Amino acid sequence: MENSYDEIPYESHAFSQSHPDRLAVMATLFGLTPKAVARCRVLELGCAAGGNLIPMAWHLPESTFVGLDLSARQIRDGSEIIEALGLTNVQLHNMDITQADHRMGRFDYIICHGVYSWVPELVQQAILRICHDLLEPQGVAYVSYNTYPGWRMRQMIRDMMLYHAVQFSTPQQKLDGARTLISFLNANVAKDNAYGLLLEQELAILQGSSDYYLHHDHMEKTNLPCYFHEFLEKAQGQGLAYLGEADLGSMLVETFPDEVKQQLSLLHSDRLHLEQYLDFLHNRQFRQTLLVHAAALHIQSPDPMQLRQLLLCAELTREDDGTASSMQGGDPVRFVAVNGARVTSADPLVKAALVVLVERFPVAMTLEQLFRAALLLLGREVEPGREAINLRILAEALLEFHAAGALEVHSYDGYPPAASQSAARNPQATSLARVYAKRSVMIPGRWHGAVDCGYLGQQTLLLMDGRRSREQIKHELLDRVQREGLVLSDAEGHEARTLQNQSGVLDVFLEEFLAACRTNGLLAG
Repeated sequence: MENSYDEIPYESHAFSQSHPDRLAVMATLFGLTPKAVARCRVLELGCAAGGNLIPMAWHLPESTFVGLDLSARQIRDGSEIIEALGLTNVQLHNMDITQADHRMGRFDYIICHGVYSWVPELVQQAILRICHDLLEPQGVAYVSYNTYPGWRMRQMIRDMMLYHAVQFSTPQQKLDGARTLISFLNANVAKDNAYGLLLEQELAILQGSSDYYLHHDHMEKTNLPCYFHEFLEKAQGQGLAYLGEADLGSMLVETFPDEVKQQLSLLHSDRLHLEQYLDFLHNRQFRQTLLVHAAALHIQSPDPMQLRQLLLCAELTREDDGTASSMQGGDPVRFVAVNGARVTSADPLVKAALVVLVERFPVAMTLEQLFRAALLLLGREVEPGREAINLRILAEALLEFHAAGALEVHSYDGYPPAASQSAARNPQATSLARVYAKRSVMIPGRWHGAVDCGYLGQQTLLLMDGRRSREQIKHELLDRVQREGLVLSDAEGHEARTLQNQSGVLDVFLEEFLAACRTNGLLAG
């Protein structure tokens, strides 16, 4: 059966927040015992062309992955990628989600990303039923969906676009008409009032969006945002309980001023009501909710001491002078993560632990290993009777850093896979990177995120087959620049017009691109 996703396929990418490793970490923090990610069963509802599922299967060869999607075209596209990679642990099926039942077996992790809000209520009920019926007792289900109040403004713009598009026949004509309306509104609505300012912000997002995003996220026939409490009521009706969000930081209130936290405490009676008030406060538009069996959930907040069962690593830089006195004393020391997140501590033990993480990255450590390495750095022995207290102090700080996005927490040794630390004379990209480079500039990276390599990076990956030297790759890129009239610019933004200048720009590009490939795990070996 043809549908809108056959006509305009949705670009299928990796979403790190839906990876079983992320789900297992959250489950562990809440006291569950999820299945080991290295040997688990994963089901994705609405898998599109498998852009999220296939990279998982490539990195986790002893796990099993199953994807369902109604679009025959997208399933064919994904099956071609699976065949090209030679994978035997992932299957994509062209089928209606509502037809999934116990014959498929049970799964440790169930993923439903970017589907729930865009299907009728009957299918929404089926999604939640599947999350209950096919989920193992200690399993975790991930469901993303659009939420109010944030989607109220977008829904208004959607209504305007649909009203204008009704006069057109083809999907492309409707999209072109929607863009015309967006430009008209953005140019002519007054910006001196709340409506104009909000409209300007939303229109700026839509103006830069791709056709597939505009068509499916904003102009699909069905689009049913909901309040968090409404979603939760439906999930509870299926015997499911709210574990949390895939992003731990979005759940915590520690970053609010004390006055705000006090006022919030007066508004809600439990953490579920708190989540709804946080949506009101943040004008939240989108949630990535984790669900578990109601019988499996026994604690209502993450336990820092559960970090003992997990692995920790962090790519950080110190922002102080790096002297020993700053570590031993009570002066605060700030660290900044590669993603820009900043954390500060004045506690010598916590500061020492952060230094150890800096020195050991990308090696992951257990909490106990980190604790003892930090004591060794400080030149201290474990104090009799205070080990448990100090370990908890460290664990509580580390959990806050994780919520802030400055500390990685993983569920097992092997994810994320170790990055190749050097680019050989004849650099070779992974088979995963090269297969996806044939189709897109967005490449699944080491952290199970979509890495935007750009056109030049995409072409470079295709040349990185292990048979070409860096110099040969550069010359083939230079030939492409000449043939296609590509514009290259130097570090100052000046256009490289001569062959010599273009060659120099490509030298710099290759050095930086290969370093990025190392960081993102795109190099083989």
